Amino acid sequence: CIVTLSQLSLDCVAFASGQVHFPTQDGPRTVSVPDAVFPLIREAASGRSDGPVFLTSSGLRWTEENLRMAWRRLKTKIQLPPEVGMPSARHLRQLSAAG
Repeated sequence: CIVTLSQLSLDCVAFASGQVHFPTQDGPRTVSVPDAVFPLIREAASGRSDGPVFLTSSGLRWTEENLRMAWRRLKTKIQLPPEVGMPSARHLRQLSAAG
């Protein structure tokens, strides 16, 4: 999941439907994004229409490590147990409350 997010491009994001279409070897995979998370994707896009969704302060694509660190900070902020990973987190109510 981390690798996929670090490679996520704006052309994979359907802002109107609140979904992300991840390219996979078996074809595109559509994932509904929690309501509280989608504004963060919109903010990360900063009005851009192409390129990576997540950029560092120097304008480079986030690395896997950047995303891991951000995930750890978010889990701490909203008090998720350490064992909760990104794939299962989209089902948690705490993410809806985090917005």
